[in-house]
Amino acid sequence: RTGGHQRLRTFCSAGTGNVLMPSSCRLYDLHNTIVPYHQAWDWQHLLVDRAIAAAELAQRDGGNCAAENTVLLMQHAPVYTLGAGSTIDNVLFDEEKSEIPLVRTERGGEVTYHGPGQLVMYPILRLQSPPHQADLHWYMRSLEQVVIDALREVRAPR
Repeated sequence: RTGGHQRLRTFCSAGTGNVLMPSSCRLYDLHNTIVPYHQAWDWQHLLVDRAIAAAELAQRDGGNCAAENTVLLMQHAPVYTLGAGSTIDNVLFDEEKSEIPLVRTERGGEVTYHGPGQLVMYPILRLQSPPHQADLHWYMRSLEQVVIDALREVRAPR
């Protein structure tokens, strides 16, 4: 570990087959840290903005994007999140009386609780750059492998 992050070996599909090949990304390993949701959200936006800026610079200069894949691993203080397309009908408590905040996010899905003791992983990847693929099914299979590898790295309790 250096500077609060470490290199994490991940796996990505290569070519058109189902062959997985080693790749790497930067892991910000905060698995023992409770991070307020809005702080983590700000970090994600900052990292995405940096990746977009790197891609735009590379495109202007006629080169390849040098943006690094990144994973944030942490716990949150208690929070409920709502996906972009979710409805408040699926919130089964009175949000006005709740001590736990409810936050609408850009992700898909419905209502999700995050809290201490639950590891949350936020991957920030440039799917258009090899060896990645801009394909939902490929992404979900690869994401599952990244989670398995990350948990192995931090040796999370079972």
